[in-house]
Parts: sequence; C-alpha cells; structure tokens
Amino acid sequence: MYKTSTAGECVTKESNDWLEEDYTESEIVQAITQMDPRFIYKVISKVLANRLKVALPNCISPNQSAFVPGRMIHDNILIAHKLFHYLQSPKNGPNKGLIVKLDMSKAYG
Repeated sequence: MYKTSTAGECVTKESNDWLEEDYTESEIVQAITQMDPRFIYKVISKVLANRLKVALPNCISPNQSAFVPGRMIHDNILIAHKLFHYLQSPKNGPNKGLIVKLDMSKAYG
C-alpha cells in the first residue's frame, strides 16, 4: 500500500516493502537507547502494573479496603467508629474490647 501524488510517488514500492518488513533486533536496540530512560521505566512499570492487576485480587484479604478497586479507605473510618460506639454501649456489658490507634502516615512514610 503506497501513496501516489501529482508530483510523483511519495513512497516508492521498494521503500514501502522495506517499511512493511519486521523490525530487526538492532533497530529495536537502537530505538530503546535513543529514548529517555524515564520513558522506558514508565512503559515497564505499566506492563508490570497491568499484570499485577490480574494476580493481586487473589492475594488481598476481603477485609482490606485500601488500594483495591471498588473499596474505599474511608470505609475503615466508618467501621472503626461503629466499633468504638459498640464498645462504649451499655449493651456490651462485661465483654469489653481493646482499641489500638495506629499512625498510618508512618506506615507509608
């Protein structure tokens, strides 16, 4: 498939055949070495992220709500508030529990 114009052929048949050939290993290596290293990092990290999207749902507990599509970290706040209210209620009686406050900013810092 080559384009012709009124001024003559823009891409010759020979050039078109060469453009349709498979890329050689040396052409790929040359193109990669000419790229910005940050771009290559972004491509590789995106490929890995897409692969992990398939595997991680099997590894993450249903109780975990952060960093999982469809679950919100704010749900933890609501659950903690309900738990705290339950532990303070007189209906709970002698079954008192324990609440531990964690500093999550230090966990990711």
